[in-house]
Amino acid sequence: MSEHLAQNYEHGVGDVETVRVGSYVKLQLPDGEILALHLYEERPVGGELDDTYSAVSIDSPIGGAIVGHSVGEQIVYRTPVGAVTAVILSVSQRVD
Repeated sequence: MSEHLAQNYEHGVGDVETVRVGSYVKLQLPDGEILALHLYEERPVGGELDDTYSAVSIDSPIGGAIVGHSVGEQIVYRTPVGAVTAVILSVSQRVD
């Protein structure tokens, strides 16, 4: 686990707009696509918790890239085809 991730790992760390375990996050990709993610430490029973949000581990490339960041920040994460940039549009601790 990265030092940045470890500093923001526990529930309740940071303000309401800072991404942490349990956050519901919307990201915008360069092509305009919106990703809706729910960050988890251990996979929730039943997989997806909501039809709108995809469950994503904090240990995944995208999960690790957004933990500790806030609304309006640009993040970069790695995919098999290269680095992808995204902007954090919203962060919530419950489903909108």
